[in-house]
Amino acid sequence: MKREILESYNTINSKTWSEILCKTQVFAWPPPVTVHLPLQTIHSPDLVHLDAALNVSRRRIINDIPFEGNWNVPKHTETFLVQFALDEQPFVPDWRLSKLSLEEGKYPIARAQYFAWDMLYDFTYTCCPVDDQQSLLWIEGSLSNEASVTQTGHVRTKVDFQYEADVFEYHYAPFWWDAKKWLPCEKVHLSGLDIYYQDTLFGRCVPGDFSCQWEAESHFQDDQYRQLGMGSAPMHNMRIL
Repeated sequence: MKREILESYNTINSKTWSEILCKTQVFAWPPPVTVHLPLQTIHSPDLVHLDAALNVSRRRIINDIPFEGNWNVPKHTETFLVQFALDEQPFVPDWRLSKLSLEEGKYPIARAQYFAWDMLYDFTYTCCPVDDQQSLLWIEGSLSNEASVTQTGHVRTKVDFQYEADVFEYHYAPFWWDAKKWLPCEKVHLSGLDIYYQDTLFGRCVPGDFSCQWEAESHFQDDQYRQLGMGSAPMHNMRIL
């Protein structure tokens, strides 16, 4: 099968992604995948970004680390994470099936959508400054049932703190995310609707139309999960948006 290669980087720069990808039926390279979207406000002391597995992470910017110095310091710095598991029984979203976008394609108000088992999950993420040292992260979620029968939606939200080396890859490793990165965290708990880091209040849950409850620990077996058919019928319960 013939592969048509675009002539040069100058040719690429003059075209949109749609024009590049539609130039041939057989791509010269895979379509682009948005992995991270920045959320931090201007002059923020931290990097805050949304990734394609619907997670938000706060990465500390550590100043005055010399090039030849202790570059391991950031890897062993505690980072703030918000993760999601969907459905009942819960699964970690497949980052290859999500759709990420920015408000009007440019503003740091991010939207993530994910479709599974006839449920459309829709999340909006934004940050606003509190002072010159910290920002407020706001995440709003909604579910739409596209099935012909009534379904109850379930979303597990994990607010936790982990060492960067335990959850992030370094040295240009390809992005990946699965249940192995759903790590224990005993530093965070829920009291009423208030979220505490040890004894410090740092967040709040606003349930809206959802009911909210604390789940300290749960275990699930493979045979508890709904299975996708692998025959000739299309696997319509999960799709790329």
